[in-house]
Amino acid sequence: SSDVCSSDLFTGTYARAALIHDALYQSEALSRSDCDDIFYDVMYTCGSNWITRYTLWVAVRTFGGFV
Repeated sequence: SSDVCSSDLFTGTYARAALIHDALYQSEALSRSDCDDIFYDVMYTCGSNWITRYTLWVAVRTFGGFV
């Protein structure tokens, strides 16, 4: 299925978004900012509540460059 949210392999409404974010970030095909924004958008699409989306987005924006 092309639905990014449909897998049972991972738990949490943010898990798929994290995998996509990490793959995009590692590929260096997009800017860090674009990867972080896609992370937020996929969390939204997968049903993460706004507190989770915002908290995790702030975390990757704040600390993502140090990893």
